[in-house]
Amino acid sequence: MKRMMALVLVALMMMMGLNTCFAAEWPEGRSAAQPYSNVREVDLTQTMGYIIPFPRSKLPVNKFCDVLEIYLPREDLETGTGKAHLYEYIDGRGQEIDTIDFADENAVKIRRLSESEMTTMLWGSGMCVEMYLKKSLQFGHSYYVLMDEGCFAAANGTVKSPAISNPEAWTPLLEGDYGVGNLCYIDAVLPVETENTEEVTGQDEGTGEIVSQPDTGDIISFDLLMNDDTAYAVVYSDNASVSFDQVEYTESGTVTGRVIKDDVKWGVLFLTADAQVYDYIDLMR
Repeated sequence: MKRMMALVLVALMMMMGLNTCFAAEWPEGRSAAQPYSNVREVDLTQTMGYIIPFPRSKLPVNKFCDVLEIYLPREDLETGTGKAHLYEYIDGRGQEIDTIDFADENAVKIRRLSESEMTTMLWGSGMCVEMYLKKSLQFGHSYYVLMDEGCFAAANGTVKSPAISNPEAWTPLLEGDYGVGNLCYIDAVLPVETENTEEVTGQDEGTGEIVSQPDTGDIISFDLLMNDDTAYAVVYSDNASVSFDQVEYTESGTVTGRVIKDDVKWGVLFLTADAQVYDYIDLMR
């Protein structure tokens, strides 16, 4: 165990490496109204313009996904009213499994794109609408998203985001042969003793419902997926905010733990058979 925890500390130090950033600029003849030369220029005072939903079947995400994102090249976005609805195909039929209310500031965030994101997009500006899921996507499952009109707005609120009513328009997809799926936090405040906290007492057993913002005592549950190259998976927390009976794993399966501090910061480190860092996933919330 000491050997594995030492490897975790080394890996965490590697995560703090520096990144070189360059200021992104619009290429000549392009702008937020025409982000690529092969799309027509639009009037951003009349329409929302170019929109990229992520992830989707043609542009899947790897390893882990608990946030649905919409990228736009414009920089005047604000939250509106309405809801986004995540559906999963279960027994061949779409069933709603999550609702994201744009009036809930804990469920939705609009931010400016980083320099690295704009460089990747080949944009000189842009913003991202982030929608936080109560339960992360599962590997191999089929989903689609529907949205009300006006979930977010632009041009001082005069331009509203379009509705999504076609199940084929946005089909999120999580793929890969290792990673974390089906992660959720469950309201289940129970007495718990750890080396880092006093016993939690005088609280009820919780509702048993999935919550978007974890509190001390809540249960963590996720599916760990490992491939042939990942001999070990280690759960780590640099601020001791989570507790697991077992922190080292050698095969895929369901993992459960408990939140012991409200400032939840943790992740999963994947190692090869010769103890080399294969990858890691930050799971802060």
